[in-house]
Amino acid sequence: MIYWFTGQSGSGKTAIAQKLKIWLSAEKRNWRKSVHVIDESDLKDKFTEESYANIAFYIARYLSDKGDDVIVSIQSPKRDERERFKSESKMLEVYCHTKARQGRGINTEYEPPIENFADLDTTTDLDTTFKKLLRLLI
Repeated sequence: MIYWFTGQSGSGKTAIAQKLKIWLSAEKRNWRKSVHVIDESDLKDKFTEESYANIAFYIARYLSDKGDDVIVSIQSPKRDERERFKSESKMLEVYCHTKARQGRGINTEYEPPIENFADLDTTTDLDTTFKKLLRLLI
């Protein structure tokens, strides 16, 4: 399964993704699976490509096809690109958004999802937000 965290910079994608990795790794039903996290900052260190979302998707799909869980934390501003990813794999898009953004400025080209996504308001503290995510997943 691919868990694709998307949203503006500073919306909590990476923090929630890291917590989900710990939770998935500890789940008994996942005891034989590896859990991988692909973060945009890791890709920027290794690739010069502008479309980090495409790179992340191909890596995630490869690992998911091998039976692993993959958590992707990346802004991925283009809605049509994310819709294509969902149509080509078993993927849950998690839209992270908050009123208390931290980090860089707003990406005016970011297109929020419209359909087939989990809506995660990350305005509250990390533990409360993670509990909301678990309710969406279970």
